[in-house]
Order: sequence, then C-alpha cells, then structure tokens
Amino acid sequence: MHARLRTLAGGDLAPGRRLGPAVLVRVDIAHDNTPDAEIFARYRRGPRHFALAGRITRSRRHGWRLTALRIN
Repeated sequence: MHARLRTLAGGDLAPGRRLGPAVLVRVDIAHDNTPDAEIFARYRRGPRHFALAGRITRSRRHGWRLTALRIN
C-alpha cells in the first residue's frame, strides 16, 4: 500500500493535483463487530471536490492497517 501511495504522490497521478493542495472536508467510518472498517472521505482541490474510500483492518499484532484504497 505504501508503494502505491508513493507512486500517486510522486507522479502526476493524483486526481486534480494541478488544482492546488488537497484540503480535507469530511471523514466517515463505518464499523461493525468485524475487524474491518470502511473509511470514506471528501477533499477539495481548488473549486473541485473529490472522494476517497478504503478499508482498514485491525489485528492484535499490527493494530489498524490500510488494506484497500480508492481515490476519485
């Protein structure tokens, strides 16, 4: 996952990057009695709004880990 994020940040692959810095607008978490939780966030770059979604998984050994990420 870290390599994927580094690729997005290092290249010009992040959506709307030329519009300016990303400003986080809202973050939500959906969690039930499983070790997984869904995360949702909205962010703004210039006049445009974007979204991201992901899954985090909790384990006793490693704590919370990001296991899936989608940026639109």
